[in-house]
Amino acid sequence: MINRMKPIEVPKGIRYISDWYDYSLENFRFPHILNKQITGCGFTEYCLRNDMNIILCSPRKILLANKESTHLNEVLYIKNELEKTTNYDKDISAEFPSRGAIKELSQEEEDNLVELKEQVNKMKSKIKSYLLSCFVNKKPCKILVTYDSFRIVK
Repeated sequence: MINRMKPIEVPKGIRYISDWYDYSLENFRFPHILNKQITGCGFTEYCLRNDMNIILCSPRKILLANKESTHLNEVLYIKNELEKTTNYDKDISAEFPSRGAIKELSQEEEDNLVELKEQVNKMKSKIKSYLLSCFVNKKPCKILVTYDSFRIVK
């Protein structure tokens, strides 16, 4: 069975999502993959303020950091902490090397790989704790993540 995406057309004259009174994510099939091209339309706030579980992926780290600061203790921002700490390939979305490939690594590369694995495990633990907290407190989960870290959240 082919899964076809159905574009959602925003009616003319709508500048902010709050102006579209009959719009709700719940009216559309799940899961949603949204290609939001226009910034400043209020959609990020809409996602963070509704009562649905949301994983918001964005290439804009500044946006995610800003939303984290304005929604303290309401959202979980998963960020790649390795950008400042290691010379290893910082793309945590990539798969870890196989055992055979690890044998060919230098000591520095091996140390960096261990640090990378530790960081990914910390991120996964943080996600699990957050999800449990949301469940216990009967609050929706709101996870903010950059594209390079989405594999960890998924």
